[in-house]
Amino acid sequence: MALAADGSVWAWGDNENGQLGIGTNVDSTVPVKIDGLADVTAVSAGLAHSLALAADGSVWAWGRNSFGQLGDGTNEDRVHPVEVVSLPDAEAISAGDYHSVALASGGTVYAWGSNAFNQLGDGTTNSR
Repeated sequence: MALAADGSVWAWGDNENGQLGIGTNVDSTVPVKIDGLADVTAVSAGLAHSLALAADGSVWAWGRNSFGQLGDGTNEDRVHPVEVVSLPDAEAISAGDYHSVALASGGTVYAWGSNAFNQLGDGTTNSR
């Protein structure tokens, strides 16, 4: 994935779970622009999902969602970006293997998705 100077996001490679965010599951050997994202300030690619942070503090996710790592309240894979729900203004993001993390403007860290190895940092192994 690449973030262009104009705030657009481009992706290429494997797309089995829709992690390119281009509306299909077709792989791409060349960069393709992800529609529906604007004024993006940061991107992060996980194992089979991707995240984007917009200038307004919203976080967008797409791709594999088997553990809820997209943060949209479902476990459905998404081939287009969807906004992460119930997340206050974010300043930083990181996509892991099957989980996602965001730093909110107040300094609080939010984590969601798989927690099999306590990667969410909540002292449990319960995914959410």
